[in-house]
Amino acid sequence: MDSVSQIRLVQADGTPFAGETVAEARHDTERGWIVVSVSHNGTVHTDEHTNITADDVFVAGSDEAIQESKRTVANS
Repeated sequence: MDSVSQIRLVQADGTPFAGETVAEARHDTERGWIVVSVSHNGTVHTDEHTNITADDVFVAGSDEAIQESKRTVANS
């Protein structure tokens, strides 16, 4: 991420990441955004070993990177 960009945290659909752990979803750091946590039943989990289901995930990145994440995830 660009060090001068403002970082945003948004909720996203976890479906494209279902079956992965938080660590596995973080593997591609070159994309400019990162999965930082997952929400299960209203509780936020940041542990890298947490399994992702279709619940919400929390994604962090610059405004531009967040928009790219929406395009990338929607097309996967």
